[in-house]
Amino acid sequence: MTTSKDKIIEVLGQERRRRWSVEEKLAMVRESLEPGQSVSVWRARN
Repeated sequence: MTTSKDKIIEVLGQERRRRWSVEEKLAMVRESLEPGQSVSVWRARN
């Protein structure tokens, strides 16, 4: 039996972070500088 204070954590594997190339980073910045755009809008699309 578990109580509300108990936590169950399941480890599925190693988390991998996305590595962005310099070209991809520049494209992100260029897109964010367009009228009506922002980094958060770009991130939501990708």
